[in-house]
Amino acid sequence: MSDPRAPALDLEIADAAGAVLVAPSGDLDMATAEKLAAGALREVSRSPAAMTINMRRVSFCDSAGINVLVRIRNACERTGTAFRVAEPQPHVRVLLEITGVAEFLNVDPPAPPD
Repeated sequence: MSDPRAPALDLEIADAAGAVLVAPSGDLDMATAEKLAAGALREVSRSPAAMTINMRRVSFCDSAGINVLVRIRNACERTGTAFRVAEPQPHVRVLLEITGVAEFLNVDPPAPPD
């Protein structure tokens, strides 16, 4: 039985006309990163035209989360799949920027202020 106190990561995966959208929800860390990797890499193996990881509902990301995003992006490059990270929360965007991977991961620019 799983520990109800353990951080959770849910995944929604949608495919529309060869473009895959992966939407994780929850904490992206050492305990959950492999769940994202498994789901996304399974989709990459089908060589879609594009893959977007929508980070809007990711509440926390650590180095394991960054590592898995880089792994997915590298797999996309090998299959010719365009890759981008969309809608990261501000604190996740800062993490990706200060670690120097935001440009490599094709992170969407921040939304303009209202």
